[in-house]
Amino acid sequence: MTPNQDVHQKGSMSSKKRGYQYQQPEGLIAGFFWRLWMKLTTTFALSMLETWEIVLIFIITGSVTLLVTAAFVRYFPHAVWFATQQARYYLSGSDVSLPPRT
Repeated sequence: MTPNQDVHQKGSMSSKKRGYQYQQPEGLIAGFFWRLWMKLTTTFALSMLETWEIVLIFIITGSVTLLVTAAFVRYFPHAVWFATQQARYYLSGSDVSLPPRT
């Protein structure tokens, strides 16, 4: 064995160890979540980040999603009501929310 081959073999992982990391789990639910995680990490290149960077990205993404969802749940019903009142006003020509003048 030449010195270059020796260094190359010492620096690389064995094929068994490398292949084991990417084997799909046996269970149906575990397999689903494993495929979802693989798609997520490869799509957004999360496999190139360190663990703390991945956690930080998930915390920021989760926080923004939670705030947008809370704002949507809190303010959307009022926006629908207001748009309905505006449409009713433009279609009927009078303010329906006020009682008629006598």
